[in-house]
Amino acid sequence: MKTVSRKSKQSKIYKGFSKIIRTDYPYEISDYLEDEKTIDIFNNTLNKVIDQNSKTKNKWYSKDGVGLFNLTFMDHYLLLAYRFANALYKEKINNELAEAIFYSSKIRSSADIFYQTEIGDYFLPVHPIGTIITPHSKYGKGLILYEHVHIAPYFVMGKAEEIASAALFLAADAASYVTGTTLMVDGGWTAV
Repeated sequence: MKTVSRKSKQSKIYKGFSKIIRTDYPYEISDYLEDEKTIDIFNNTLNKVIDQNSKTKNKWYSKDGVGLFNLTFMDHYLLLAYRFANALYKEKINNELAEAIFYSSKIRSSADIFYQTEIGDYFLPVHPIGTIITPHSKYGKGLILYEHVHIAPYFVMGKAEEIASAALFLAADAASYVTGTTLMVDGGWTAV
């Protein structure tokens, strides 16, 4: 059985990741992807993502406490793309490259997670198709995203019938199995 070094695996993943970004982005960015500082930030980010995955008890993210990473898994790609673009943004390295990575991530995963958004140490996207997270938000240590989530305040006052519908549901037989939960009917205000 052939043993692959960590550096060799990182290089393979970076080549694949770079190829995806070059293919997706409509403008020329090759020079940015060849920069040594950019490659170092990528490798550090990849190591952090794999370390995060090692602490996630999910067969798609870890096996026997070892973090997994596969560019062909869109959840993994989204996680790496967000973290890498965010790191480039924070380091003030190259905003155009961060934009290119965000663009690629958005078209490939159908999730709009802007690279300026602050997400804590543990971020687990689970088929987040249609997810939108605004850059005006900051999230704590852990965030799990599922399909069709929009996280941002709407800044629109609710109508009485919108609140009444929730109350009617809770009073109906259809809600007989609903226990021990809080149903927030506030247009996203509590998320702020």
